[in-house]
Amino acid sequence: MELLLPEERSLVKATLINRFRGDINLLHPLPEMIAERTRVPVAGVIPFVYDLQVKEEDGVTFGDYDPPTNKQALEIAVLDLPRVSNHDDLDPFRRAGCRIRIVTNPSELANAQIIIIPGSKSTIADLRWMKSRNLDKAVIEAANRKVTIVGICGGYQILGEQLDDPDATESSKPESEPGLGLLPTKTVFDTTKTTRRVTIEIPTHKTGPLKGNQAQGIGYEIHTGITTGITTSLATLTDDHSRVPSKAEGPGGDVVKTSSEVQNAQPGQARNPQNSNSEKCHPETLEGRQAANNPDATPNQSRSDGTTSPTLPIIGTYVHGIFDSPEILRRLLNTTAETHNLPKPIIEQFS
Repeated sequence: MELLLPEERSLVKATLINRFRGDINLLHPLPEMIAERTRVPVAGVIPFVYDLQVKEEDGVTFGDYDPPTNKQALEIAVLDLPRVSNHDDLDPFRRAGCRIRIVTNPSELANAQIIIIPGSKSTIADLRWMKSRNLDKAVIEAANRKVTIVGICGGYQILGEQLDDPDATESSKPESEPGLGLLPTKTVFDTTKTTRRVTIEIPTHKTGPLKGNQAQGIGYEIHTGITTGITTSLATLTDDHSRVPSKAEGPGGDVVKTSSEVQNAQPGQARNPQNSNSEKCHPETLEGRQAANNPDATPNQSRSDGTTSPTLPIIGTYVHGIFDSPEILRRLLNTTAETHNLPKPIIEQFS
């Protein structure tokens, strides 16, 4: 603080003590001393957590995956979208020992058992990039070869029949673009952004890429666009109110506690305040839109997410982090391994 210029110091509203190890009681009165000397309050103390696995910034480490030693590992091809987002959705596959290849050319899809179209910051632009490289045709051909196709968020929208952006949400002017047509869906982008943490429940399936018993997980939605035309939903979602989202949180909902919360919390104890009515009805959440359109709607009622193809091994979902659930990941990878006569991967309880 003392090295900053006066105009820079005026911008600092609080400080945090990061990666603290040991008994927090031994730290005092240091926070008070720092606040007194800098004249800026200490907002809290962040403890050091081993193997925290904080989500990487979009694009920084995309493609930085070590190949597995198992030569019979499942191969997953991930499209290298120029505007990729939330690529930490790939981490569960890496931890399960899959071979992850980041691809830009159709020929690189030849040996894949699973193709993932990840999230995108500008879906229509990335869809056009795919078409410019003939990746759209390559994905369709792969699906017809019974390669499993997974679309997450923007990738889910790309798999549909049509994408429309009448309000120029993602670009400087209104745009429309036909999708890959692998799912019977249409997406219209609007100016409202859906951001919420959800519990996801996938029912029992006797066939398809997620064949297996009922499975549950926790993830989050962060997207614009309303997708319609769903005939068979992939899963059922309910809002997860285990903790209150804030504007300071990342997409995964990581919370920084205040100093009083840190001081009063017992080891291993988590504080899980409930959402207030004002947060549930915030206009930037889907609950807020539902409340505005239907005052009698119940914000926390269950709703469907995603869809599957009735004839091909294709799934699409809006939920990031869906495969952080070992149960859901196991269903996808075991079914794929069985289809291609490969060993089933070992999936630990890592989530």
